[in-house]
Amino acid sequence: MPLTALHVQIQRLYEMAKMSVEDIAKDQGLQLVAVKSALMQCSKQYRLDCGREDETDDDLNFSEFEHKEVKRRLFELATTTEDQHLAGKLLMFIRDDAKGRRDAVKDMSHQTFNILQFNEAIQQNRDRVRAIKEKVLEA
Repeated sequence: MPLTALHVQIQRLYEMAKMSVEDIAKDQGLQLVAVKSALMQCSKQYRLDCGREDETDDDLNFSEFEHKEVKRRLFELATTTEDQHLAGKLLMFIRDDAKGRRDAVKDMSHQTFNILQFNEAIQQNRDRVRAIKEKVLEA
C-alpha cells in the first residue's frame, strides 16, 4: 500500500521532529483522529508508543544470523534458477522484505485511506451533529 506524501510528512513529524499527535494535527490542519489513524498505518514507533505492537521476541522471527543466511540462500536460488518467473518473484520478495514492505501492520494490514478525505468526512459529520443540535434547541 503506497503512502501519500502527507503520510510521510506526519510520520516524520512524529518520529524525527518528536511532535505530539495534537501538535501535528494543529500544524497540518487535520482532525486528531485522522493523524492518529495515519500514524497507526505508517509509523512503527507510534504503534510501539501506543502499545499496539511490541518489540519482544516471539520466536517467530529469525535471529540476525538466520536472517542473513535465509536472504543469502534466497538470492542464490534466484540467481541460479532457470525459471525466470521464480527468479523475479524471489528477487522482488528480497527487495520488498528489505524495504519493510512485507511487514504486517496489526489491525491495518489491508486498509488504506486518504487522510484528507478522512479529515473532511469527520468535519462534515461534526457539522451535521452541530446542525441537529441547533434544530433540537430551537424546537
